[in-house]
Amino acid sequence: SALETLQALFEPSGADEFSALLATAPDGVTGDTIGHRLYLRRHFDRAGCFIGQEALSDLNDPASLNNFSAMLAKTEADDPDLYPIEWLATAQLANTHTMELNPDVAAYHNNPSAVSLQMGQAEVAATAGLRVTELAPVEAPYWTNLAGALEAAGDPDGADTAVARLCFAAQQSTRSDHNRPTASLSLIHIHEPTRQSERSDALCWL
Repeated sequence: SALETLQALFEPSGADEFSALLATAPDGVTGDTIGHRLYLRRHFDRAGCFIGQEALSDLNDPASLNNFSAMLAKTEADDPDLYPIEWLATAQLANTHTMELNPDVAAYHNNPSAVSLQMGQAEVAATAGLRVTELAPVEAPYWTNLAGALEAAGDPDGADTAVARLCFAAQQSTRSDHNRPTASLSLIHIHEPTRQSERSDALCWL
């Protein structure tokens, strides 16, 4: 499995330390917690180990499943020559289960959109991205992602419309705290920005 492959990256002593750390972690410190810290240090594969172990311990925890999906995709994107593209299919399986558990959370639709784009399925990504913006229309980063997906899908007019909505959402976020990002890997933007989204910041300040 993807998780077993990630764990195999540890040296034997490191694997033991990994298990011991999870077993002896103080209250409130979970695999997700440790994984977030490792992600911020760009240790994506190590972060995936901890987050994946947390997800495996409770397959009914949508946040951990969502985070594991994000880390699989991020790890593959960071070094596609080392990590198999098949990991993206595993990421999508985690995404499917996540959305079954909690279908009305925008962040849980964002990962399927981003992973689909990474797999070259731009139209699927755009469909998922539209659902994300329906659920969270004031979240500016989601409009950025949608614009990129629509442009990749060959819909430049739709991408331009998404950029216009991005500008409006960005202006709204400067007036309130409603668009404050959460401390969750759910909001990771796995795909690289397209030319459309690269120019969005400039458009917003015209």
